[in-house]
Amino acid sequence: MDNNKTSIFTYICGWFVMYLGSLSLNDWAVIVGMFATIFGFIITWYYKHQEFKLKKQNLLSNKNGNQKKNRK
Repeated sequence: MDNNKTSIFTYICGWFVMYLGSLSLNDWAVIVGMFATIFGFIITWYYKHQEFKLKKQNLLSNKNGNQKKNRK
């Protein structure tokens, strides 16, 4: 990097670190909670989507969809 880009990059990093340092413990708890909630939502959605795909595939593989229930 040339000197001008390095200077801009250094200022941006400095402002970012200054902002992170100004956050209180409560702010960090909110941020971590938001990320945990979003991550949990994505994981739940993915596995529900996979479950629905498997159920659909199972229903399509059976002719009437009830063959397993009627074989008692």
